[in-house]
Amino acid sequence: MMLDDKKNNFIYVRVPGIKLNENLVSKQFKKSVCAARLDDKIHFHTLRHSFASMLVQSSVSLYVV
Repeated sequence: MMLDDKKNNFIYVRVPGIKLNENLVSKQFKKSVCAARLDDKIHFHTLRHSFASMLVQSSVSLYVV
């Protein structure tokens, strides 16, 4: 659920005001990777690196990234 509430800094919450557990997100992502029969070396953190690489390839400054 996405929350448009200025009372907290969480973007994705399960219950208003309580952030999603990082382990839950990682495990659900891993289940999706397995279900899609993708490389089991892909982790949720891989998305961060992929996004950063795309920014650099698009000429975004490393200081910004």
